[in-house]
Amino acid sequence: MDLLTPIRASTLSSSSQQNDAPLLTAVTKPTDSPETPINAASIPQSISNLDDILSTLRSRPSADLLSRTLDLLATNIQPHSSYDIRTPTPKASQVVNTLLETTVPDFWNFLSKKEKKQLAECLRSVTGLGGIVSRLRFLSKSKKDAPSDMSFNIQIEELFALLHSVLRAKGFIHQIWEWGNYGPANPKQTMAWKEFTSLIAGGKLLSVTAEADRLLGVGNGGAGRWIGNESLFISWLGQEVAWASSKIDITNEAEWKALSSMIVRALSLGHRGM
Repeated sequence: MDLLTPIRASTLSSSSQQNDAPLLTAVTKPTDSPETPINAASIPQSISNLDDILSTLRSRPSADLLSRTLDLLATNIQPHSSYDIRTPTPKASQVVNTLLETTVPDFWNFLSKKEKKQLAECLRSVTGLGGIVSRLRFLSKSKKDAPSDMSFNIQIEELFALLHSVLRAKGFIHQIWEWGNYGPANPKQTMAWKEFTSLIAGGKLLSVTAEADRLLGVGNGGAGRWIGNESLFISWLGQEVAWASSKIDITNEAEWKALSSMIVRALSLGHRGM
């Protein structure tokens, strides 16, 4: 390993075994020319589907290869296409988990503004949001178990910044609805919307971010901390619901019904114990 390669403390992923995880993780530093990947043999010669994407991400790719991978995941993606990780599938969940458990901790500080935006775009889904919530919950528990370990603070702050980018897209709720209801109606679409409603309006996201915000403590005004503030979150949700209602076709009974169910769930947000 190059002595100048940046190194950061790395915590276990929620799916890792403690005995297998290294205490230090080398972070690939972006350069004008890509560095040799740690496990180059595992990188597919061409990336044509999500299996190839997963292999590439798990191989700890060079900065250049990671950038090209994010391009594939975020650029002109259609539902059920080769690089679609927004539609809920087992393979999409694996890619999302790898992005959150490996790519974000290793690369976040080295990603360009464009790459961070691309990462947020490909996680702007029920699968992505659920993955972020699960990861935040895991990191919060780890922080409570090891209060003096500041590496957890760094990772929580990075996820807050990422979540900020995911949620701050105008029309977020409407985007989720349109993507999830592409093609003929089916039970999976209904289940996905119920999960999304539970995350956004049912308190799952707010309770997890509020706990993470509490663990970070005062004195840090980083991007995304508003998500853990109940009044600010409810204000954002109200604006999103209003925007979505202005975009729904008046004849689209299904979307009106879905939005109504979200409003009913959201009414209890300000009256629940966190």
